[in-house]
Parts: sequence; structure tokens; C-alpha cells
Amino acid sequence: MGRTKTPSAVSRSLRRIGADLRTWRKPRHQTVVEVADRAGISANTVLRLESGEGATLQNVPRVARALGVLDVLTDALDPHASEEGEPDQAVTTCTTSWISSSATTSTPRSSPRMSLAP
Repeated sequence: MGRTKTPSAVSRSLRRIGADLRTWRKPRHQTVVEVADRAGISANTVLRLESGEGATLQNVPRVARALGVLDVLTDALDPHASEEGEPDQAVTTCTTSWISSSATTSTPRSSPRMSLAP
């Protein structure tokens, strides 16, 4: 079976995730090369992610970890994060919280649980 065209919603999400990763990186004054070294991937892969071109799924959490925001990413997808235990509500709540904090602050917030150690 041949490869199908990427749906536009997926392309938009890739661009948004990439822009968010770049937004987390810049206030930390980290270069693409520094993030790539910490993540154990190439600088080109980081650039591809940041531009929304995509990469393997494994590279997204690698970059998030290098930026110290892996828990933010993981928590945003946790279906049990809400008090009601409703996966749809949990994702909406975590994602809305993450987006709100990114949009209203000049620098990304970091959780006290997060570690910048590789």
C-alpha cells in the first residue's frame, strides 16, 4: 500500500508542536545544536521538528526532555489526569493549561518536577 498524503489537520499540528518546541528553546538561550546534543539527535532533526516537517515520534520526547519539558508533554496526553477520569476532558484540560501558560508568559513555565539533567 502506498503512502498517503498527510491530512491538513496533522500538518497543522506538526507545525504547532514545532513552534511550541522552538518557543520552549529560545527563552532558555539554547541553540539547536545544544538541544540536539542533549537529545542525542542531529541538529537537522531538531530543525525539521521545529519547522513542522516531522520526524520520528521518539524524537519529540527526546527534544522535550532536552528542554526540560518532558513532563509537560507527557501530562498533556495523560487520559487519567482529570478528577473525573474522563480521557477527553483530561486531554482538553491539560492541553488548554499548557497552551494558556505558553500564550500568556514571555518564558515557558517549568514544573518543579522537571529536571534539565540528561
